[in-house]
Amino acid sequence: SSRLVPHDRLAEEEALRARAASGEGISQFETERIDRNGKTLPVALTLSPLVDSRGQVIGASTILQDISDRKRAELALRTALQDISAQAQELQRRTAELEVANKDLESFSYSISHDLRAPLRAIDGFIAILQEDYAEHLDAEGQRLFGIVSANARKMGRLIDDILALSRAGRLELAPTPVDMDALVAEVWDSLAEQRGERPIAFHRTPLPRVWGDHRALRQVWQNLLGNAIKFTRDRQPARIEVSAERQDDLIWFSVKDNG
Repeated sequence: SSRLVPHDRLAEEEALRARAASGEGISQFETERIDRNGKTLPVALTLSPLVDSRGQVIGASTILQDISDRKRAELALRTALQDISAQAQELQRRTAELEVANKDLESFSYSISHDLRAPLRAIDGFIAILQEDYAEHLDAEGQRLFGIVSANARKMGRLIDDILALSRAGRLELAPTPVDMDALVAEVWDSLAEQRGERPIAFHRTPLPRVWGDHRALRQVWQNLLGNAIKFTRDRQPARIEVSAERQDDLIWFSVKDNG
């Protein structure tokens, strides 16, 4: 410490006299010193004024402690706290935006579902009328085609219900039930017939174990995975898509592989 000189000697001498005059005696405060290389260092100063019989300050007893590490740690802590505060504010802002987006999505889903249900009911109703009034004029193929249209109209109705349920997924609990994954994958694959078109696809499914889960949500997962496999193999002749399952420890891993 003998190599350190006050950053502002006059200010420190004035502080020393003020402390002596007030009778504070030993005091501690933080100040700065300049080392022999001209570098300013933060220090903790323990100061005890020395006075003569007339109460005049004739010197001081001082103990200096370099607190550079502590100051760096305090700066790092303040910076971290500022970063955390900024992140918290950003998180709060994004949460508010997400809540608005969720409300908009729910409103949109309801609007779409209502707009789609009306023509679907009309289609299904007219099909029923045609089948009842004109069945005798239709051959077996015509009856089969009407059945397909009616079944797809009802399937569209179920998909609309699923859209509504998924739009509220963040606020709804899952409804787990036993799920036959073989039957579910087969159902989803059949529903993608129009997307597959006439191109050759080698589709292979190993026996899949039954599971306990939300049927609606799992159906959406399979539809997304298989739909992507069909889309990304459109330039393959033939396309190959494989669905399989594997047990690892207490988990069942389902996978969709393709050559796209």
